[in-house]
Amino acid sequence: VACWAHHLSRSHSIDLFVLGSAERGFVDLGPSVGRTAVFDAPEPIRARPIVGPLGHLGFLRRLDRAYRTMAAAVDAGGYDVAFVHSCRLSHSPSVLEHLETPSVYVLQEPARRLFEGPPARALRDRLVGWAARRAERRAARAAGRVLANSEFSAGNIRRLYGLEPSVVRLGVDDEVFHPEPSAVRERRVISVGAISPAKGFRFLVDALARIERDRPALLVAGDRTEPGEAEELARRAGAAGVELAIRLRVPDPELARLYARSLAFVYAPHAEPFGLAPLEAMACGTPVVAVGEGGVLETVGSAGILVERDETRFAARLSELLADPTRVEEMARLGRTHVEASWSLEASSRAIEQELRQQAATGGCPSLRRD
Repeated sequence: VACWAHHLSRSHSIDLFVLGSAERGFVDLGPSVGRTAVFDAPEPIRARPIVGPLGHLGFLRRLDRAYRTMAAAVDAGGYDVAFVHSCRLSHSPSVLEHLETPSVYVLQEPARRLFEGPPARALRDRLVGWAARRAERRAARAAGRVLANSEFSAGNIRRLYGLEPSVVRLGVDDEVFHPEPSAVRERRVISVGAISPAKGFRFLVDALARIERDRPALLVAGDRTEPGEAEELARRAGAAGVELAIRLRVPDPELARLYARSLAFVYAPHAEPFGLAPLEAMACGTPVVAVGEGGVLETVGSAGILVERDETRFAARLSELLADPTRVEEMARLGRTHVEASWSLEASSRAIEQELRQQAATGGCPSLRRD
């Protein structure tokens, strides 16, 4: 988001509209935006005593009131287009339903917590889940234009939302993520992502535990952590004899150095919608070993080593790579070339700008499927 904003700010004026609950410090748009308007938001329900599923629907109604106020302010500002992103509290933000300003919505992936997992047993819980999914679809379908970041995500959005998104792939900032010529690779592998079961770090710990000789350490860099997950990873690593370090909110320049000084980047999220971190690693000259599913099939492709979700086979392919320093460097060069050729931030930003220009000029809802 910050990189897109920087590109757009070269020739456009950008203002930022956010809820007070937004983590603005994590993605700092800095000088790319003119003014920032902050709107009061209800206290996240997870921060209060649990009041049952009906309390969640009440929370969504209060959140909708905040988004209604935000939409009125956007419309009053006379903007050409509203560039909308997912909400941590409700996923697809209901601001989309209230905007009269033409809108473009980046839907990175469907709301997995609503559409995945076993169905609720209690009738009340099933009804609440149905209502939440209905609200989610309604908000997304109100967008003038919906963007997905991969064909994998686009397929899921078609299936779950009945929308026809445009695919605009992310890109890598090569001014930040690039090889470090003097870097000395340390005896470790690195992985990146939110400290969550969905990101597959437990799988990586279990896979590394199967490497008996010259086992590398594992460094996990994350932007946030789900309650108890870091402790579970530490417990699992300790029991298996895997050296584990977890670091949170690492600035991009430092993350680039960590990539460049690692033997390999390892990646095993479940049905990842895109997979930007492997591209960042390849841009830094670090070979990638990943579970081949989801958007990773599109981003990594033949430039990395893709393995099925099997700890023993993953460990074997990683061990084969690390035992051959020449191949490590060959894969490093291949990955860097792959990113330079197909995954530039400049190309991604130009595509985003084109989508915004088209929506500002035409309005309407081209993302709605005409069945």
